[in-house]
Amino acid sequence: MKFKTVFKVISRISLLLTIIGLIFIYFLYIDAMDFKDNFGKAEKLFLLKGDNNVLTGFSMGDMTNAESMGYLDKGEIEGMQNKGIESITGDAWKLFMVDMRAFDGINELSLNEETRLTRQDLEGILKNDDISSLADVDIKEEEAKAGIFAFLISQAFSSDPLFLLREYKEGNIIVYPETILFKTLKIIPPSLIESVMEKALGGVEERIKEVQ
Repeated sequence: MKFKTVFKVISRISLLLTIIGLIFIYFLYIDAMDFKDNFGKAEKLFLLKGDNNVLTGFSMGDMTNAESMGYLDKGEIEGMQNKGIESITGDAWKLFMVDMRAFDGINELSLNEETRLTRQDLEGILKNDDISSLADVDIKEEEAKAGIFAFLISQAFSSDPLFLLREYKEGNIIVYPETILFKTLKIIPPSLIESVMEKALGGVEERIKEVQ
């Protein structure tokens, strides 16, 4: 094969790879912007998982409006136990299924000045439906569990804005649909993670703090 022919082949391959790379970057950018725009306002479903069971969950639309949060009752939780993730997600924009292990670093949760929950209290409420540690609070069992779950997410984000990504990469959070943004985050070097997530999660931390 002549040099010119080899050069043409290499040039065409390089051009093709460049085009594929640009297309990939374009769709990655579009997906990152979609996440940034919709995380704060689209309907999201958050589920807490422990010992392969759904423990509690809540849905939320506008992150700046606490009233947009709706907790799942016991019947809804039980109905999810044997369903596929697509069926569970329903019409929600995203499903975030969080394993209890994602909160291993949280040993105490302060609900207010009077109510502080230890790790044992948290485990009792979320895993064993024991709300005795909330005796001073007039609240139903499922509402209490969903509220504690929401508090845990809020505290985790406040401590680490990249909480979602880190735990996703650790396998402690499942995101569905798993779009190109999340698939890419599994493989990109750690040095690029922060810049990518700053674009995808820009403003999310502030929205979460607003509803604390």
